[in-house]
Amino acid sequence: MNNIWRLMPLLLLPVLLLSFPQDICAQQQSEAVNDAETQDQTDAAKTQKSEDAKESEAKASIDSGSPFADREKSASRPYTYLVFGYMSVPEGKDEEYLAIESEWREIHNLRCQAGQQSFWGLMKLNSSANSKYQYVTIQGYNSLDDSVRPINWWRLQQLKGEEIDHEDLMERTKKARELLYSETYQTIGHQGFTDGTADRLNIGHFRSADGRESEYVDAEIEIAGPTFQKAIDADPAFHMWALNRLVSTTKKSRNHNYQIIHVIDTSKQPKTDEERKSIQDKRRAIFSDDTNNTDWDSLRTHVGGGRMTLILKSSGEANPENAEWQKLQGTWKHVREDGSYRIKKISMGLEVLEGYEADGSLKFKYEVPMRIEVRQGINHFYVYHPKGTYHSVYKVHDGKWYEQGRGIFRNTGSAPDKFLIYEKQN
Repeated sequence: MNNIWRLMPLLLLPVLLLSFPQDICAQQQSEAVNDAETQDQTDAAKTQKSEDAKESEAKASIDSGSPFADREKSASRPYTYLVFGYMSVPEGKDEEYLAIESEWREIHNLRCQAGQQSFWGLMKLNSSANSKYQYVTIQGYNSLDDSVRPINWWRLQQLKGEEIDHEDLMERTKKARELLYSETYQTIGHQGFTDGTADRLNIGHFRSADGRESEYVDAEIEIAGPTFQKAIDADPAFHMWALNRLVSTTKKSRNHNYQIIHVIDTSKQPKTDEERKSIQDKRRAIFSDDTNNTDWDSLRTHVGGGRMTLILKSSGEANPENAEWQKLQGTWKHVREDGSYRIKKISMGLEVLEGYEADGSLKFKYEVPMRIEVRQGINHFYVYHPKGTYHSVYKVHDGKWYEQGRGIFRNTGSAPDKFLIYEKQN
């Protein structure tokens, strides 16, 4: 029997997640490949021939390079960094603590709206008899800088329209619980996706074997990940598997360097014995597959973790990426000075780009996976082309999509103040 069966205990535990609502490597790919996203519109008469050549090259490259499924996965990563706070609450003080966290939920909704973070949640450890902590907060970010930036109370008061007595809130929070330590993780691999309906999270902490960290990570991503994707496909309640690297911790001693999470929606768990047996049989078949002989015990040591239930979370509507998707979905049109134009048709996670001559004849049409990130309150979008990733910043204002030209990022020979301006068609 394949040793990947040893990974099953995590899956068999009930699991979480919220609206998380990216592949770090994908961000670092070349951003200079597909003209369909990279025109700067500096001098239409001078550059039209070059633009047409690049568009033809982009069209020709659609069937080569990175497979669509891989690019789609890169675009669908639900977050980049996670911050966990481990809370100790005095016995009998849970109600008081939860009342405080309910106040913080409203603060975090405002932070999400301001683009300062992606989501926040409070989880309760299912079995805390032998644990120093009983509750864990979880926060999602798309940049490490955002994860360590102090709360901008002035901005939150602007959004709320009234003063926030944050000093009093902080004082009451300190009395209600003790923050034992916090940990920051970077997501380096994932399978599946969470849509915000999940309510359980299973966490496993692992320490890679000395001198074999790279080998361990490769095994998780290349062997365990695809296996768990099969489990996700077989079980409607199992939403996502993710491998996270520990970036920092305030704990006095560090006994692990990786974290694995399983995300589960308990509302979709089987209701009858027959349904449960069917899914269990499918799991056994998946994890009993002996097509590889990975010795997981030699690659890493399991050092802890636990099962957690999500009891409070920030609003999905407040999530800044969700809010941007609501603005962007639909059809957009940009017209060049020579009358030629391009059409963008945006749906969640996908951009369909069409280029037309001035007479309306189609020059090209293709679709690429798309990702939205809000970092430091600035909107970023990524489109994952076969031979590289295009990245730009943008803002939607008065029915127009202002897309910053490439001159803002590097010396491309174009002015840094150029925009592609698309108007909403529907």
